[in-house]
Order: sequence, then structure tokens, then C-alpha cells
Amino acid sequence: MVAAIGWVHVGDLHLEDADGWESLGRLRAIVDQVERHIGSAADFLFLPGDNANHGTPDQYAALTAALGDLSIPWRIIPGDHDLEPGDLTNYEAAIPPANRPETEVIAGHRCIFLDIVSGGAGGPDFRLTMHHRNRIAEELARAAAEGQPPLVFMHAFPGDLAADGEAVARAFADGGVAFVDTGHTHYNDVLNDGRVIYAATRSTGQIEEDGGRPGFSFVAVHDGVPSWRFRRLDAPWPHVQIVSPCDRRLVTRPADPRQVPRPGPVTIVARVIGAGSDAVPRLHVGEAMTDGMGPGRATADRAGRDRHAAQADALAITPGADGPWRGMADDPRSLTAPVPGGLLQGSARPHPADAGDTVTAHATDGGRGSVPPATPIGEDGIPMTPGADGLWRGEVALPPGVSFVTVTCGASRDVLEVLTRPVDQIPKRGPPVALGQDCHTVGAWPQAGIIGAGLGPNRNGRKW
Repeated sequence: MVAAIGWVHVGDLHLEDADGWESLGRLRAIVDQVERHIGSAADFLFLPGDNANHGTPDQYAALTAALGDLSIPWRIIPGDHDLEPGDLTNYEAAIPPANRPETEVIAGHRCIFLDIVSGGAGGPDFRLTMHHRNRIAEELARAAAEGQPPLVFMHAFPGDLAADGEAVARAFADGGVAFVDTGHTHYNDVLNDGRVIYAATRSTGQIEEDGGRPGFSFVAVHDGVPSWRFRRLDAPWPHVQIVSPCDRRLVTRPADPRQVPRPGPVTIVARVIGAGSDAVPRLHVGEAMTDGMGPGRATADRAGRDRHAAQADALAITPGADGPWRGMADDPRSLTAPVPGGLLQGSARPHPADAGDTVTAHATDGGRGSVPPATPIGEDGIPMTPGADGLWRGEVALPPGVSFVTVTCGASRDVLEVLTRPVDQIPKRGPPVALGQDCHTVGAWPQAGIIGAGLGPNRNGRKW
């Protein structure tokens, strides 16, 4: 039986009355969306610390009251702001023990919830006590013995620990941890250190990035394959998330065909959450980037050639007097494509540009990939089939290289960049270095909701 788990991550709340309880209203809106659209499609809701901005009883009372209408379980860990009174007495008095376990088996996964604040001196002095260090080793050994994929929940990345961060990250890597879910950053980020995937979700209070727009992330681990997507509160429903195979950015086991499939028939698995009973998601496959072709892409499309430009998150760009072509959008993406000598630079293959061509630039993720237009198989793509587990599946044939796989349902979609390699051409990886450090960020990833600017108070952001 395939082990599958999914949860809603609500970023650091920083609840307080000084801002008019702004994040409390956002938390209530998230709870409402979970109740109306997600329900049992999530195994639990997770709060990653910095729940109460000053750790006061009234702030915790507001938190627990807002979560009172939630029908799915919720789990919580402390952050440095919860420790602001000097200890976690208020936190522990307000939060029932069942909602703050140290370990719990959920959907066949051993979930390890860590306190990295009470062993420190307050503020960002993150440390694990010897009790927690020993417990990590014990729980990872128990997970291996009982065949339960381990997941870790902590307030910050191991690289943010004041001591033993490298050893902690090494234990996660050696223990086969599939995913580490964190807060603290205030911005969306995903790290891949070659062995473990780490993610941080945008805070719910004190947001600077993306114009201060709140939301939450949905995290899934399907048969050892991680997926992560952030969705704004104003995003349309349903929520579409491809959970298998792996996006190339999240590959940690390149020899595992569940992460790097073999060329040929590949089963695509998706969660479609909050759709109507008559909705049928459809599967599309875009052009593969074959060997020797770079990831950035700009295309010159003659009129009528691209039937699916409206689905491509495309921006029209115009030539300037100085030569480069430019486009701007009402989000953090601005695109420039020089066109000297009639060729579109940054294209996977240069195309001659004629006077009658229209030039379209598709949103890129900082040189690490792109979100190209879907190229359906047939006119409308392949209808996917629902399973008894509530997931949708479809099979496509993928060539060697990177293929862009898209699942659409109504106005929503998800795009995956799938790396496929034959068994005698397994992707190469060097020895792991700087485990658990944010130097391993995957960078900007618009499809997942990652801007990549580091706009948080602990990196490039303003003070709060």
C-alpha cells in the first residue's frame, strides 16, 4: 500500500492586538477555506511557531478560539516569540497536550515535532536540548524499524541552529527524512541539500513579500515523493497539486524511479481539492528539453500557432530603442529578452524572428526553469481517472530529458518539470555539503509560489 500524507501549513501568526489582530482575521479565513474546500483531504493543520507575538495568555486564547471550528486535527510547535515571556508556561497552559505532541504516527508517517527554542536563551538562539537530540535518534530508528517514513517539524532550518546544526541535518539525511517543514523566514522557500527537502511557508502576520498577500501552503508526501505548493487566500478553487512523480527541483534520490522515472509510460498522480463532483482534471504534456538545451525559454509564435497561450501565464513583451525586449507584470516578475541579429536569446532553440511575429515571454524562475504553455495530447488533454484513495491518475509517455507536465481543472492548474532518465544514465550527485543550510534554496519558483527575494526580517526584509 502506498503511504500518502497531506497537510495544511499556516505560517507564523504573530498574533497581537497592536495590529488590530490582523493575522487573527487571516487565520479565521484559512480555517473557513479548510472547512469549505479541503476537509478530510488534509490529515491535519500545522502551526510552525511564533504563534503569539509576545507569548501572552490573551494571544493564545484568540488562537485556540479561532481553531475551535476546525474539524481536522491541528498540531503546533513553539517559536522564539512564544518564548518571549522567558519560558513556555503560557504556551503550555493554553495548548492541550494532544495538539503539541513530540511524536505522532499520522497516515503511516512518523511525525517528529521539535522544540528548538526552550533550550536557548531567547530570540533566535535556537538550540536542541540533549533530550531532543536523543529523541531524534530514537524516533528515526523506530521509523526505520516500523517502516514509517519520517517527517520533521521545527521552527527553523538546521542551519539556523546556534549549535549542532550540521549534526542535526546529517541525522535527518542518514535517517531518511522525506521532508522537514519549518517557519521563521516570513517568506516562502524550499531547500534541497541533496538528501532532504526543507520548506518554509510565508508568515500569516508581518508579511512583506508579494505585496503582503496572505495564504497557506499544502504539503504532500506520496510514496516518498514530496510536493509543496503555496496558495493565496484569493486563489480560485479547486486546488490542483501533482504529487507524483517528483519535480526535478525536489529530487533527492536520483536512482529511485519514483523521483526520476524511466523514459516511457509514466503515471501522473494529482490531488484535486475543492472541485465539484462533476469535475474531471485533464493531463497535458509540454515539450521536453532534450540534452544540450538550456532551461530558459522565450518563443516567437506566428499568429494562431500557439492555441494555448491564454493558459501559459504569458506576458507580451515589446522592443525598446536600445535593443532588448521587455515586459512587466503586476507581480515580482519582469522579463527581458534581447533579440540581436533576429534571434531570440534564452530560447531552448533560437527561432528566426520575422517582422510579422509576435513575441511572448513566459514566466521564469531565475534561470532554473520555466512555466511554458501546456501542449495537450489531443485537443483538450487526457482525462484523468479517480482512485479509491481520492487521488487522480493518468498515464503519459515521456522521453528522456525534462518534460513539462500540466494538470488542469477548471481555472486551476499545476505544472511539474519531470526529469526522466534510463537506468544506465542515472543523474549524478556529488557528496553532500552544508546540509540543512539555506544556500541550497531552489530559488524563485513561481508555479509553487516562491518569489526568491528573501523578504523576511531575518534576511532581506524590513523590521517589524
